[in-house]
Amino acid sequence: GFFDSDAVRDLWETKQKFLFSVLNETLQTDYGKLLVREHIHNFDARSVYFKLVKYMGSSTKARTQASKLLNYITTARFNSDWTGSAKNFLLHWKNQLCIYDDLVEDKNRLSEASRAQLLENAVNGIPELRQVKTNAEMNCALTGKAPLDYIYYRIEELIKNKKKVDFIKKFETETIENAKLENNFEIIK
Repeated sequence: GFFDSDAVRDLWETKQKFLFSVLNETLQTDYGKLLVREHIHNFDARSVYFKLVKYMGSSTKARTQASKLLNYITTARFNSDWTGSAKNFLLHWKNQLCIYDDLVEDKNRLSEASRAQLLENAVNGIPELRQVKTNAEMNCALTGKAPLDYIYYRIEELIKNKKKVDFIKKFETETIENAKLENNFEIIK
């Protein structure tokens, strides 16, 4: 069984009581308080937590927030309206994706290809980043890697490193050198 000894059972019960006390002190919504009261007799913190997560993910408020986030994710643009740095924009945009993912079921999450396409659209106003799509298609031809995965990766790298790279001049050399290092293909001269 799950509890091989009394010591394991005692440890489990102690952890449940501790987490239950944390939930009892921190849950402030009416529904959260109701769940705590329902399990006050058995200190089943696990049940309280899972019921709360299920409720929060299926509530009208959660669906409305997910809808608003999806709208933001699909329309956000890095342009003069954004007051922070490019790196901050990317971090903010990715955080909104994480929040969206937390609110929706796995089957409703955006695919990696969709995420890459939306990121490409979001940074389209920057010529150096817009050029990434063209370079990704060339990268796909050279290495066989999917273009959208490459777009996502390169835009992140550019923004993280705060580099403005002239892709037209550096792309071929960089891609060939990286491919050599990864043993993706041999260069025939």
